[in-house]
Amino acid sequence: MKHGEENSTAGEISREQGTVIGGERILFLGAHCDDIEIGCGGTAARLARSRAIAFAIAADCGPNRKDEARTAAAQLGLAESAGNLFFGFIPDNRLEERKDVLQNWLKELVARFTPDTVFVHRGDDTHPDHEALYKVALRVFVHQAIYLYPIPKLAAQATAFQANCYVDISAFIRAKLALCACHASQAGKGIYLDPEQIKATACNAHVTGFGKTGGYAEAFRIHVTRAAAAPPPGTSPTRAAAPEGQGGRPPSGPAPGDSVPTAAPTVVPEAKQGRGADKAALRAALNGRSHGEILEIGAEIEVGLSPAMDKAAAIAALLDWASTPERWEALRRAIGGAA
Repeated sequence: MKHGEENSTAGEISREQGTVIGGERILFLGAHCDDIEIGCGGTAARLARSRAIAFAIAADCGPNRKDEARTAAAQLGLAESAGNLFFGFIPDNRLEERKDVLQNWLKELVARFTPDTVFVHRGDDTHPDHEALYKVALRVFVHQAIYLYPIPKLAAQATAFQANCYVDISAFIRAKLALCACHASQAGKGIYLDPEQIKATACNAHVTGFGKTGGYAEAFRIHVTRAAAAPPPGTSPTRAAAPEGQGGRPPSGPAPGDSVPTAAPTVVPEAKQGRGADKAALRAALNGRSHGEILEIGAEIEVGLSPAMDKAAAIAALLDWASTPERWEALRRAIGGAA
């Protein structure tokens, strides 16, 4: 059985519902030793089946907590000796003061792991370490897709998280709970690591993202999607609709350079002009479809786009998913079939 995979049951998902995460090398960034497991442990367990993943923890939380993080990471086959588990050395609660050191450490991660996609804390997190890691990560990971994840907060500290991407972890909720349970020293912090609280948060995310009960999901904000880690000359990153103040744009308007249809939908071309030209044509064709048609296209190629995603985010997710020639052709055909 693969990492995090459970025995088949009637309730287990049968396809990649909700997974719109592109890239083959996925880096999960956390400020502290348990942040990744809390915010995206189920997604990490799911992606570990078929992708190369790595965990990187920025703050030095002490030897005991590092050992707990090592135990959790080992459940997904990650270890320092394998080059997919990394620890920073900046003291806890000092990331903001040492952003220059943090930036150099993140640059080393780029060189050592070469990620395509990065998960990191949301930008408006009230914890200063989380916010500092987010800010520096955006400066360093300029060629990677970036997904933002939330950490639960007490009611007095909580702020709304505008998710536009949901990953179904119904078959991986036990894997997430097992990862979180490794952090025994933090067990008294119920809002973060209490199993019932974890399940309740994931259940609510599934209802919001997929419109039905009985499952579990994790919620993310697509900050930016990119077709490849190193964009070819003449192309630029594709931005998903992110909240203003987090490097995004208002959801109602296109990003600079986006193709906006002015008449009939664009005919989808065969893949002969080069990926940059093809991408522009596919984006224009998708822009010519309604939100409902885009969701149907996603369903046809088994990319579970949540109805909660706005049109711009759904288009970005489809283009990000098409990271191989086979997927690119599948998307092209699906768009053509929806004409």
